[in-house]
Amino acid sequence: MRKLLPGKKSSEKGQVVLIVLLIMSVILVVGLSIASRSVTDIKISQQSQEAARALWVAQAGLEEAIKSNRSIAVGEKTPLGGVDYSVTRTGIGGGRDFVFPGNFEQDEPATLGLEGYGGNLTFFWGKESPLPLSDTTPALEVTLFYENSGKKTRRYVYDPYSGRNPSTNFDGNVNTANCSTGGVNFAFCSNPTNLPSGTLYFVRLKLLFNDTVQPIGVTGNKDLPSQGNCYESSATIAESGVTRKLRQCQLWSTSPSIFDNVLFSGNSLPTD
Repeated sequence: MRKLLPGKKSSEKGQVVLIVLLIMSVILVVGLSIASRSVTDIKISQQSQEAARALWVAQAGLEEAIKSNRSIAVGEKTPLGGVDYSVTRTGIGGGRDFVFPGNFEQDEPATLGLEGYGGNLTFFWGKESPLPLSDTTPALEVTLFYENSGKKTRRYVYDPYSGRNPSTNFDGNVNTANCSTGGVNFAFCSNPTNLPSGTLYFVRLKLLFNDTVQPIGVTGNKDLPSQGNCYESSATIAESGVTRKLRQCQLWSTSPSIFDNVLFSGNSLPTD
């Protein structure tokens, strides 16, 4: 009697179907992964383009607002096919404390307008944690422009590092504690400086000896004049909601800093 066994061909067919299904599954997974990555790359590329577009519009709006010296509301202008943007203008200064926007390199001028001001001034400079003092510790030069029986200048220089004093003869009466103004903690500050009588124009401040950029601030015992405006521009792509913002501050214009070191006159100069 012959013994019945499962057919060899039937078993092989089942194995082939299983292998085909496994191969198809692998191909499907790889295909879906490639498709997903392609979609992600396209989306990232699109977002990058829209971000660049929004940034360009924000820059254009900022330049327009600065040029016209005013705020620009959403919908007032629609550059680049309906991209919404707005620019807000905020005055800076006008209070007793003023911290200059940004930080300053050595000999880079910072100008504070004093028109109509009649109080004293305290000067602040340098980042916190200044110790130990060294040859790169910043000193502060202050040049006041005013009029009293003729146009005049007066210069003050404050230096916290006593090692330079014998050769410079700068004012070493500088505070290194409790030097805070406008919400900023500074390394150094002067005592309140009484200004000469007369018509005050502006004061120019310069850091000396520093090898890194440093902040500068001023405090008065009365409200200081307005010092300019800050503009903040925002542009949004409606389709994606991508938004970019820019901010720039503009101080009032003053004479070039070269006038700190030359003679000047309010009247015509003689030609002979």
